[in-house]
Amino acid sequence: MPKTKLLINRSQLENAVKKAERENSFTNLQSLYESVSNSEWGRQQKGLTPAVVRLRILEFKIKTETKAGKKTKGVFPGVRGKRQSRSQKFAASPDCKLSITKLKRTFTEHPELVKQIEKGSMKAAIKLNCIDCCGGSTSEANHCELYECPLWLFLPRKKYETA
Repeated sequence: MPKTKLLINRSQLENAVKKAERENSFTNLQSLYESVSNSEWGRQQKGLTPAVVRLRILEFKIKTETKAGKKTKGVFPGVRGKRQSRSQKFAASPDCKLSITKLKRTFTEHPELVKQIEKGSMKAAIKLNCIDCCGGSTSEANHCELYECPLWLFLPRKKYETA
């Protein structure tokens, strides 16, 4: 079933907006739209939502005294805080600490790669996985031709051969 456009009288909407702004002080436009849709006039209009009020105000180019509020980043403003680096997340997680310890014991020939992984390097983790897959041989991993491997495209190589 196709959507039908809700017919709203411009002057009535303009009067409802002016009345809402006279009665209340709004911090943002969304609050104004909600107030107009919940007003006595708004409840008489069947299917009037804050979104419809916004669309009609923009369509009719009705000027409002309420200014747009500050845009938030995400649904929960202020909750996100400062982002942690991968190395900070690894250091805080007991599972990651255990994994790094096992890597250090297993790959004694490649301590520099394990240190890079501990700092959060995905490139080093992929390289170490490839070295492990190739039986511990670095040169074998650099010349890997196992094209079916999902990590093959991401193996850090010195050069890519062109066809």
